[in-house]
Amino acid sequence: MEPFSSTPPRRTLLRTCTLAALTCLLAAPAVWADSGGDDGLLADAYIGKNGGSGNTAVVIDTLHTGSYSAYGGYSSKDFTPPGIDPSGSANNNTLTIESNGQVAHATGGRALGMGSSIETNDNTLIIKGTVTAFAFGGNSDGSAARNSVIIEGGSVTGDVYGGYAWDGSATHNTITLNSGSVTGDVYGGETSGHSVTHNTITLNGGSVTGSVLGGYVGWGLDCVTGNTLNVGAKGVTVGADVTNFDTLNFTLPADIAAGDTLLDVGGMATFPAASTSVSITMADGATLEVGDTINLITAAGGLTVTPKEATISDGDYEFEVSTDADNLIAKVTKAKAKAKPDLQMHLGMEDGKFVFKAQRQGSATITNASSDAPASNVTWVATKGGRVLDSGTIASIAAGASADIVIRAEDADLNDSTVCVRATAAEDDANPADNEACGMAVSVPTTGGLGLLLSGLALAGAAAPALRRREKQGKKVDTRQ
Repeated sequence: MEPFSSTPPRRTLLRTCTLAALTCLLAAPAVWADSGGDDGLLADAYIGKNGGSGNTAVVIDTLHTGSYSAYGGYSSKDFTPPGIDPSGSANNNTLTIESNGQVAHATGGRALGMGSSIETNDNTLIIKGTVTAFAFGGNSDGSAARNSVIIEGGSVTGDVYGGYAWDGSATHNTITLNSGSVTGDVYGGETSGHSVTHNTITLNGGSVTGSVLGGYVGWGLDCVTGNTLNVGAKGVTVGADVTNFDTLNFTLPADIAAGDTLLDVGGMATFPAASTSVSITMADGATLEVGDTINLITAAGGLTVTPKEATISDGDYEFEVSTDADNLIAKVTKAKAKAKPDLQMHLGMEDGKFVFKAQRQGSATITNASSDAPASNVTWVATKGGRVLDSGTIASIAAGASADIVIRAEDADLNDSTVCVRATAAEDDANPADNEACGMAVSVPTTGGLGLLLSGLALAGAAAPALRRREKQGKKVDTRQ
């Protein structure tokens, strides 16, 4: 097996880890809850009332200063003060720091003790408020698995750990940053001497001042395999380094545009695996064109990565993935075909005049015979029995505007005759066959001769049925009013 990197991307990371071990990881509340206490409200700590496990709704919605800590669940096997769960397991707890809450340390589940039975599993920490020191999904003297931290608009001054295991593995832990900020470093998982694999960090917004690591471990052990970084927004920032992932998943948001950057890294972005899997997904509403490029990652301190895939497909889109010294780049080589505009022509009556309307594909209504999108170089032809009576061009019609068309022909060709009008625009047309409408014509006085006035060319709407009703009734309509 290729050796995996166990060296932190910054020298300060090692110091941070050591401080955490000495000051936080083995810390316990100075004042303990009485046996079966009232939700474990203590002088300097808050613990779920069920002890180590099964606290599913522990909420902090009060401002606490100083070293005050909060734990969804807390268990100590070998050192068990009164009122503390002695099992050594802290599982299935949920702790929420609300937007008006503040604590120093926040931990979904904390388990202390010696031996392989010490564990913190399936704990959740939700941060909407303020954490002035460290934050842990699960923190164990043994193993930590399937713990999660979700940050939604809150802030953490210290480091964030999905799962921390002092003497065991840290696997399948997750951290999701939807919004808010982390001043310290973000670790999917960390241990002192076991594997740290299959952890996931998702960056959907917000910022990290420190580094983002899928895993960290000493002794040259595996801290890369299965660790996944998801990026789901553009303009996400990491101030320091990004490392120890072997899978990178990018979701291009609805507002993506050519030249955008999803993840902006202030330091180095280093992915030490022999090959790193890269995927790209287009979010609903996202559109790009062939030739557009997106910077999936930009790293000011340099990029080291070997993408496993040179070409990535997502439905109607295909991307060519490449790198340079600082960027992981995706270029669109195949794009979803844009829906062609469809001008559906209709003749009708409005206010005593023939109305010539065009309906855009997908439109259902028309307002005041005006358009909801501009058209350019609209060409029209009026015919009778296959014979061309007149034709012309309208240079442009602005959105929300309309235009009048005057068909000039002999009176005999217009009176009591069925005239058909066909129009096309400079834009592509999905169904040109429906761009023609026919109706019974009647002449009206015009300057320089007789003509048929068709008014109100628009780009959104449904046919006005008035003319067809009059045709069935066998009546002429005089538009001279």
